[in-house]
Amino acid sequence: MLRTLLLCLSLSTPALAQDGALAGATPGQTLTGAQAETLGWTTGPVELKRFPDADAVTLALPADAQVTVVLVDGDRYRVRRGTDFGWLAADQLSLLPPASALPPSGRFELTPPPF
Repeated sequence: MLRTLLLCLSLSTPALAQDGALAGATPGQTLTGAQAETLGWTTGPVELKRFPDADAVTLALPADAQVTVVLVDGDRYRVRRGTDFGWLAADQLSLLPPASALPPSGRFELTPPPF
């Protein structure tokens, strides 16, 4: 049962490539399918930029803010937070949830589905 759950989780969660990018994503690729809902978390306070190499800020986010990755462009990610979109560097984003997202016990409890 646990092996099946782990297999399902591994198939539904995009993997990280060696360079920290989404596995299978090519530069300039809009994410679709299972990757389209890839969640990420900011690694520290960040400012989302309007354009990849611009200084215009669209939104300031605190550390551990959850965002949705919508596009990969080299070492930059275009992300969405609510109705706001912006760019951030790959080192400002983690695809693993922060410790603050874990339940107080430090682990997730698995319960059988109700039938």
